[in-house]
Parts: sequence; structure tokens; C-alpha cells
Amino acid sequence: MILGCVGWSDDRETGRYHRFVPEVRRAKLEDVPFLAPSLASAFVNDPVSSFLIPNAARREAILGEFFVVQLTRTYLPRGEVYTADNCVGASMWLPPRSALPRLRDQLVYLRVALAAGGWRRTRRLSVTLQRLRPATEHYYLGTIGIAPAHQRHGLGGALLRPVLARCDAQRLGAYLESSTEGNTHFYAQLGFRVTGEIAAPGGGPRLWLMWREPDSAVPPVGGSPRSGAEGTG
Repeated sequence: MILGCVGWSDDRETGRYHRFVPEVRRAKLEDVPFLAPSLASAFVNDPVSSFLIPNAARREAILGEFFVVQLTRTYLPRGEVYTADNCVGASMWLPPRSALPRLRDQLVYLRVALAAGGWRRTRRLSVTLQRLRPATEHYYLGTIGIAPAHQRHGLGGALLRPVLARCDAQRLGAYLESSTEGNTHFYAQLGFRVTGEIAAPGGGPRLWLMWREPDSAVPPVGGSPRSGAEGTG
């Protein structure tokens, strides 16, 4: 299925520019060596990453290790990961009632946190965010990141739409934490609203908690379009 990430390409014969729509697809295990560096470059200057990994010289390398663990231990086996064919970014979701990480997976995360030098900070922030998660069933957006050279071209929205469409069809909410206030405006365009704001324990940066209600204009699974609405096949 082609989703709405619109960019431009040039036709060398005519000199004209054409719109193109890259394909967004489910990520696979073999994508991990390409996705992890893209995500690391996306988060190297993120306020939360900078707080948890204070060593700027090693931050991007440690983030690359972290995203390998996050992809292979959590989101690919128990969630959903979407990317484009060039693997320059990804969105990672956990479905409702998703299982907690296994002990052996937690130990792998611990090894990365210890290497980052911010194990206590990481643990305190994780516990705080888990406690603030809504009790209502929802899809959780754990991570979305795009390599800097490919940002602001529409890929972010395209990476989120497959799960947001399912949220609408299944009448389920979606939840995320934003590490920058500027990104809250992007999420607001997709239907999210800020429900809270916290500071990371230990004097860390602020995070914005955001919730999205399902779009009532979308018929539920097995339902019919509202009166006067057109269905698409």
C-alpha cells in the first residue's frame, strides 16, 4: 500500500519536477543494520538523549546500539515497525495489552544504559513514564525518527498513518511522549493533544504527554460509512 509521503524528483530529459510517493512498509529484521544508524542520527541532539547520554562524543554510537536492541528485542517481535524502502526513518508501536520485556531483554537494555553512563537516570525516567501511561487501551508510539537529511518531506506523517488508521477503525486511542515542544505541533496535525507535561527526574528536560482519540468520522471495522459519506474500495 502506498501512503502519503510526498517528495519531488527531477526528470533529466524534460527538466521538470515530479511528485513521488515512497512506499511505507513493515520493517523486517534485515532492515535493522540500516535503521539503527538512521535513528541514531535523528536523536543525537535530542534533549532526552543528551540528558541520558552526556558523553557527546560517544552518544551517536551508543544510540545506534540502543536502537538495535530496541528493534530486535521489543518492537519487531512484539510490536509494529514501519519504514520506507530507503530505511532513513522508522516508527515503532506497541499494541494494546503488549507484554512487558522479558528478563533477558531487560538485561540487554541494562548493558546499553550502563555503557551510556546514565543508568540511574534512564531507570528513573522509564519508571516515571510507565506510571503515567493511560490505563485505557491504546497503541503506544515508542519511537519515531528520521535521519536529518530526510526530515520535513512528509515521511513522518506517512510512517504514522498505518497505525493511526487502525486506531480509527478499531476505536482505540494512541499515546506518545514528545521530547520537544516543537514536535507537539506536528503531532497535533494528526489529531494528538497535549494532556500533560513533566520534567525528567534528576533535573532533566521536559516531556509532553500526548493522547489521540480515534476519528469518529471513520467507520469502525465491520461498520458502514455515515449517511452522506462515500466509501472507498
